[in-house]
Amino acid sequence: GWRQIMIMEMALNRVYARFSGKGGGLVLKEIDIENGGIRKEYAPEIAPYLAENFQMRNGYLYFIGQPDVNSPNRKLYKINLYKFGK
Repeated sequence: GWRQIMIMEMALNRVYARFSGKGGGLVLKEIDIENGGIRKEYAPEIAPYLAENFQMRNGYLYFIGQPDVNSPNRKLYKINLYKFGK
C-alpha cells in the first residue's frame, strides 16, 4: 500500500509522499532521495477531502476530486503545487 501514497515527478526528478493534514486536508512532502529527509512541505487548501489518482507534471498536481461529499460528481483538478509551499 505504500506505493499508493508516493508520487514521482519524472520531468524534475522529484519524489513526493502524500499525507492527510489537520482536518483531513492534503499534505505533500518532497522527499530528498539522497538521505530520505523532507526537503519541502506543500499544503494546497484547494484539494478536496475525497481525491484520488494523483499525478505530477512540471510542478502541477493533477487529481480527480469530489468537491462535495453529498454530490457524486467528480472533476479533474490542476493546481500549481509550488505556490502552496511551506
